[in-house]
Amino acid sequence: MAFRRMSPKRQQTFRDAQTEDDVSKLMANYVQSVEKETLSEEGWKQFAYYDISKTGVITLTRIQAAALKSDSSKQDVLINCCCPGYVSTDMTNHKGIKTPDEGTVTPVY
Repeated sequence: MAFRRMSPKRQQTFRDAQTEDDVSKLMANYVQSVEKETLSEEGWKQFAYYDISKTGVITLTRIQAAALKSDSSKQDVLINCCCPGYVSTDMTNHKGIKTPDEGTVTPVY
């Protein structure tokens, strides 16, 4: 959801990220934008910190998966990330629509 709400230019910075360092720089840029109170001007809009961190994890996963795919010595390694959905936990103030058991279906699958 966070990605769709970013400006097209900001979305492209995530698409263009090719290294772990690129992702680290994106996350540092977000922190700086929060500190300077320039989120909207820099294409971040207003997001929950979790949303941005999840976008970073997804981007990092894409980069690491591509690196593994190109390394023939690691053909048996699979890297991925998932979103279990809106789960009723302490983090969501127990407002999630899924139970914790239902939330485990995605990562276990």
